[in-house]
Amino acid sequence: MSRARTSVEAIVLGSQEARADRVITLLTEEQGRFPAFAKGAMSSTRRFGAHVEPLTRTQVELSQGGAGMARLLSASTVESHPVLKADLLRFSLASTMCEIVLHLVPEHGREEGVFDLLRRALMHLNRPEVEATEDHLLLFELKMLALGGMLPELGQLRVDASVQAVLEGWLSGTWQPLDRDGRGKLARQLELRIQEASGRALRSRAFLDQMLDER
Repeated sequence: MSRARTSVEAIVLGSQEARADRVITLLTEEQGRFPAFAKGAMSSTRRFGAHVEPLTRTQVELSQGGAGMARLLSASTVESHPVLKADLLRFSLASTMCEIVLHLVPEHGREEGVFDLLRRALMHLNRPEVEATEDHLLLFELKMLALGGMLPELGQLRVDASVQAVLEGWLSGTWQPLDRDGRGKLARQLELRIQEASGRALRSRAFLDQMLDER
C-alpha cells in the first residue's frame, strides 16, 4: 500500500530515543494521538531539533499509510512556549497536562476538543502576566474528564458548597481561585478518577507537588 504525505499542526506530548532516531508522540485535531518515527532525529537538528521537543506546537510533514507507524519527514515550530519552559512550575503544570492526555486518550484514539483544550492551556501558561497555580491544572482535569464523559455532576463531587460554586464559575467562564483546603480535596478526587480511567497514576505529579511546596 502506498504512503501518503500529509502536513498537520501537532502538539508534541513526548518523545523516546531509539539510538540515532526518536519516536515522537503527537496530538493533532484531525487524527488525535499517535506516534511518529523520526529517523536520524538525534543528529539532524535542521529537520527536527527543538521542533519536536515536548510541549512544542509544531507543523509536521508525515508519511502515512500501510503497515507500521507514521514517519516524520520534517517539522517546523509554530509555538515553542518559551515562557512556560523557562519556569519550573509552569513547565511542571504543562507536563502534567500532557501526561493526562496520554492517560485518557489511547494511542491512535481521538477525543473531540482535546487538541484545542491543550493548545489553549499551553498558550495561557505561556503568558508571563498569568500567575501559574494548581488551579489551572484542576480546570484542565475537569474539562478533560468532561470531554471523555467521565465527569459526574459537580454535586456528586465530595467538596464544600463554596468549592462547587467556584467550579461552576470555572465551567461557565468566570475565574476565581480556590482556597488551599478546597484545592487539595478536589485534586485528590480528580486524580483518582484519572487513575481509575487509565489504570495508572500520574508520574509527573510528585515533581509538581515539590514545585508547589516551594512556592
